[in-house]
Amino acid sequence: MILNKEDTLLAAQRFIDYYKQFDSILDYQMKVKADRVGKESKKEEQAILPFFDSPYDDFFQSWDMSPDEMEFSFLTSNQPEYDDKTWVSKLDVVSSHGNMTHIPGRRLRIMIKEKNTNTIIGFIHLGSPVISMRPRHDTLGGVPNMYEVNNHTVMGNVIVPTQPFGYNYLGGKLLALICCSHWVREHFNARYDNADICLFETTSLYGTTKGMSMYDGLKPYLRHGGDTVSDFPPTVHDRVFTEWNHWFKALNGGENLIPMTKVTKAGKTVPMTSWKDRTQQKMKSIIKNSLKHYGLKVKLAELNQALTDAKQLTERKRYYHCSYGYDNVSDVLLRGADPVVNQQNWDKHYLENVIAWWKKKAQKRWEKLRAEGQLRTQLEIQGTGMDIDIIR
Repeated sequence: MILNKEDTLLAAQRFIDYYKQFDSILDYQMKVKADRVGKESKKEEQAILPFFDSPYDDFFQSWDMSPDEMEFSFLTSNQPEYDDKTWVSKLDVVSSHGNMTHIPGRRLRIMIKEKNTNTIIGFIHLGSPVISMRPRHDTLGGVPNMYEVNNHTVMGNVIVPTQPFGYNYLGGKLLALICCSHWVREHFNARYDNADICLFETTSLYGTTKGMSMYDGLKPYLRHGGDTVSDFPPTVHDRVFTEWNHWFKALNGGENLIPMTKVTKAGKTVPMTSWKDRTQQKMKSIIKNSLKHYGLKVKLAELNQALTDAKQLTERKRYYHCSYGYDNVSDVLLRGADPVVNQQNWDKHYLENVIAWWKKKAQKRWEKLRAEGQLRTQLEIQGTGMDIDIIR
């Protein structure tokens, strides 16, 4: 596919201008968030999403409640009374990260509530794994078969506690532990016929910026497996990407540059892995080939430099993994073996056991903060003008 000369220059300049506006990964994150819930959003002129009559009422605020008293309930995106719009709308006002609205591939979105107060304490999004993950390769001892990775691996894309629940009660650790439970694994398996999950993985939101993660200290459930290595600029965020994708799609006869599904060797139609990343790479390839076609060497050099500079925005993130008590995950992903249960480690991954493990640590944290007068009591809501202290 070769664009006409006018469209070639327009598309190249879009990529150049997009990445030139960021000086750091924090600039990128703040821009994405402002575009999602702030005054810059094209969809919302209001600072706070109009989804709530009172945005404060839905979120946990009972700071005198100890972890020992808490019980939890779960809403998943396949329940009739709960949909993805609800999940996204509520997440956006508490998360500092720019969350993708439409993510192709398999997914399970979970909203967690404290049952006694019927208020939200956090959000989880589980989805398809990324194509290539260097620390995953290192952990397994080789490059896995991607068909097996898709069948047996789930990625934690969003693990976000409300704040200050996360600060006061180690809420981020609770959500990560829930991801390591058989309850999550079984729900994901039940939703997708070709899923037989035996590996959970996630990465820290920030790597070199913070040098630490809320996932630290969760052994034996969640283990650090090294840091990611990325040679790509940050992904163009959702609203902008959607606009560009529609533009390319129109030029491509109404067809996506990359199909959203594929047919497996077994004849099953499954979502295309990393569809958005593949599409963005295809866009760049088309633009570069078109620039070469018209001999636009100066603009091609400018685009290449902008993309090279943008790679510096991408951090090495900390990689974490959990085997759910299976004994042979490497053999499963490298050689297609059947998962084998390790009886010694299996029971600890039941939901009640991971919550009990969290309660011991959270109780000590809460009691210490309360004794020192350090409990935080102001709910952090994006878009209200308040000073958001915690990145998540």
